Amino acid sequence: MDKVFSQTVGRLKNRSFVVIIIYFIALFLVCSFALSAAVSSDTEEFAVGEISTKTITAPEDVVDEYSTAIRREEAKQKVPPIYSIDDSLREEAERRIESDFDSFEEIRASAKESFDKYYEERGITVTFQPKSVRWTSILTNSEMRAFASRGPEYIDSDDIPLIASLTETEISDMKSLLIGFISEKYREGILEEDIKDVIAESKELLSQAGAYDDDGINLAVAVLEHDLRANKIYDTEATDTAKEAAALTVENIVYKKNQNIVRQGESITQAQYELLKKLGFTKDDSSLVLKRIGSFMFFALIYVIAFLYINKNDPDILKDYQVQFCLALLVLLGVLPTLLTRSLDSRIVMAFLPVIIASSILKRRLAFAFAAFLSIVLSVLHANNVEYLFSSEVLRYLIASLAGSYSAMITLRRRQHRSGFLWSGLAAGIATSVVNVIYCMFAGATGTQYTEGFFIGLGSGILCGFLSIGILPVFEVLFSLSTPSRLLELADPGSPLLRRITYEIPGTYHHSIIVANLAEAACSSIGADALLARVAAYYHDLGKLKNPQMFKENQIHAANMHDSLSPEESARIIMSHVSEGVKIARSQKLPKNITDIIEQHHGTSLVYYFYSRAKAEGLEPREEDYRYPGPKPQSREAAVIMMADTAEAAVRANALKDGDEIYSFIDRLIQGKIDDGQFDECDISIKDFILIKEAFVKVFEGANHERVQYPGNARDE
Repeated sequence: MDKVFSQTVGRLKNRSFVVIIIYFIALFLVCSFALSAAVSSDTEEFAVGEISTKTITAPEDVVDEYSTAIRREEAKQKVPPIYSIDDSLREEAERRIESDFDSFEEIRASAKESFDKYYEERGITVTFQPKSVRWTSILTNSEMRAFASRGPEYIDSDDIPLIASLTETEISDMKSLLIGFISEKYREGILEEDIKDVIAESKELLSQAGAYDDDGINLAVAVLEHDLRANKIYDTEATDTAKEAAALTVENIVYKKNQNIVRQGESITQAQYELLKKLGFTKDDSSLVLKRIGSFMFFALIYVIAFLYINKNDPDILKDYQVQFCLALLVLLGVLPTLLTRSLDSRIVMAFLPVIIASSILKRRLAFAFAAFLSIVLSVLHANNVEYLFSSEVLRYLIASLAGSYSAMITLRRRQHRSGFLWSGLAAGIATSVVNVIYCMFAGATGTQYTEGFFIGLGSGILCGFLSIGILPVFEVLFSLSTPSRLLELADPGSPLLRRITYEIPGTYHHSIIVANLAEAACSSIGADALLARVAAYYHDLGKLKNPQMFKENQIHAANMHDSLSPEESARIIMSHVSEGVKIARSQKLPKNITDIIEQHHGTSLVYYFYSRAKAEGLEPREEDYRYPGPKPQSREAAVIMMADTAEAAVRANALKDGDEIYSFIDRLIQGKIDDGQFDECDISIKDFILIKEAFVKVFEGANHERVQYPGNARDE
């Protein structure tokens, strides 16, 4: 008995087993309560495909709506599509093309000025022949980037030499030729599927003109590919009107009084079954067993789709038991209140509570998918025992839940103070109220029902907004989450831990401020989490609180304590600030991804200064004794902070001012990290490195701005 008990306890300590149990319970609760609410044991007397045991006649004249609808749909399908031509799109395209070529002319003229200036400074007289000029020698990279910024968004610095090699006449003629050609095509009407053919025809036209080389023609093609839009548009309204008119020509199929609907011994068709059901001759034919099977099949389908979506878009979640547990709790946070409110009033929507919390916890794309998943699950809980999953109540709840959830998520910004959850809940409530009012319109409701539907919907959203403010901190603490609200709290200079950093290690604090600016700018440029990067940068050197005076930036008017230590001892102390930072972060309950960045921001880098000093002193140091323990950066934010940390210290130490000089220096630093394999374990691309370096340079150039020199004794001040 004791052995069985100990085995059970041991299994419960296994996180994966606990998560599986929670998921099973959540799924079981959802399916079971849905079955209890929706399954009926009624049986039907007739079913499609069965042989009728008696002859049924129409008790009165009745329209066969099923067969009539099929005939009318067939008539609609025979109506050809109707198109309309939007002439305003022609004028818009002409304006865009003219604007693009005007910018090309501006770039060409600027390049000509650079050409003249280049040879004037060298005292050389050269005849200007644009097609013979080696523009890459005349124009600097910064000039080409500046020129490219004046042009359309699809033009980059690589296109500048081509534009510069054109003459003013060529640009003007090409513009006129294209505008004239496109105007003619627009008057005829251009379908979406015709755009490629029109571009190909324009390319042939330019080629036949004989005045442009392949590069010039390709430039013109690029303009059309960007500016050309279809103006021959499918006219939905006109086509639908024509289809409705065709459908109206089909007369109702009517069974006259006492006319046979189905004869004895005849197999029942779908149309006959629908008519029998309309007249009240039949009941639902689904059995209790089939309804249970259908329920489990439905939920199995929904969960499989959810699993495949996560596996496709965010597979790391499948390995993170903490996130799985969080998702399971969010599902239960929607299911349990819904089961309670269903018995009170089915118009109360509690889906917004977990959706608002999910929007603050999960990635935006996953949060949107979660809202759809939860809305489907909770709507099924409102199924009735006749129409089951496809009842009007299920549809109403589903639409209300989706409309309110997405309204809440759109309203809820990523950098959100907790008061914003109330606005998010209000947006959800308004959307739900609108859905309830529309439902009342179709249901022929009374004035009282309109009022009730509006205020119940509004109250649902506001209630969920209030509850999310109280429940979200529980999730933050329970799962060490870095929600925007939590990050904004940690970024507050008045927070206790940041105040300690400010006063106990002021040099490190000012270093961290610059690193935060660099990291935020870089993450914004590559699409990473800029707020997380900024806040993590504030705390990345948290471990220096342990021995402040052992770090140069904090040795204000004090001797360098490393002068009396061996290189190995100094390196060990320097490296210890990472592990000490992790200890403090965990003790202060900082979010896990901030703690991870603290642990990873040096990766396995070499403490090069003390390693070199050891070699200079004639020692034979082992490289592994002078490397940080790691791990290497596992996220783009951690990688950016590693680069920002290195760049800030090095650029400041070398007192660099010039932008190109700073860029080259940072490029060497980052390349060194790349060669050392520090970014091998995170998802960061070559393009990201380029954007990061450019962002760093902008921040450093901003920090190096010049100040006005005051007259008199201002210098003494």
